[in-house]
Amino acid sequence: MPKWPFRLPTILVGDGRLGGISGTISAYESLKLHGYDVVAVVFEDHGLVNEVPLSCYLQNGILVFLLPPVPQDMS
Repeated sequence: MPKWPFRLPTILVGDGRLGGISGTISAYESLKLHGYDVVAVVFEDHGLVNEVPLSCYLQNGILVFLLPPVPQDMS
């Protein structure tokens, strides 16, 4: 039985921490191999500028969004 691609638009939630670029790229490649169309990557900004090498790797018009860090509980 042939395996048909889903072609579902997908937003990948990547890892913005140290070492997160390789994990995010691995997840991206896995999604592509399984027939998903990744339209954007979003991750939390940890000040490591991971968006620059990730944007260079993707280059296909895939948007990369940074979210500000989650505020710490002040109570």
